[in-house]
Amino acid sequence: MRSMKLPEVLAVVLALTGATASAQPAPSHAAAAPASVEPPLTDVTTGKTATLASRRTKLTLVNVWASWCQPCREEMPELDRLHRELSARGFSVVGVAADEATEIQAFLARLPVRYPLLAGDPDAVFAWSESLGNRAVGLPYSVLMDPTGRVLWRKSGGRLTRDEVLRTVEPLLEKTGEKR
Repeated sequence: MRSMKLPEVLAVVLALTGATASAQPAPSHAAAAPASVEPPLTDVTTGKTATLASRRTKLTLVNVWASWCQPCREEMPELDRLHRELSARGFSVVGVAADEATEIQAFLARLPVRYPLLAGDPDAVFAWSESLGNRAVGLPYSVLMDPTGRVLWRKSGGRLTRDEVLRTVEPLLEKTGEKR
């Protein structure tokens, strides 16, 4: 049995104490500044060094997750559907795993997704997510970014739904001229 790292322990504690999910627009001061520098990441499919910046589209939902996180696993099929439905309009989902490569590969064999997945050192990914507003340092944690990396919206605690994402994304896509 593998030992749990501090971020994993925190996620379990939050889940057991009934910490609730929350979604909110980014504060105006956060929306005005680009997101912090991302940690070193690897493309899960190719094993090559990758950057989130190279994967951003008009609107990119960055989902920080781990294979051991039950709420993460529950929302991934919905994220996959959203990515497929809206990618032609300039929306994408990119997963950033705070997990070990072997754990991710085993997970994807059971629940494959089609959106890009990147992975990094769990401690570095958690620190980065905290710099993006993940104050509870829990998973899953999602942020919606514009092409420059500005955080437009964030959601912590999982239970991300298609309707919730569409309510946020549709008006923004329409502003960029991307109609349904």
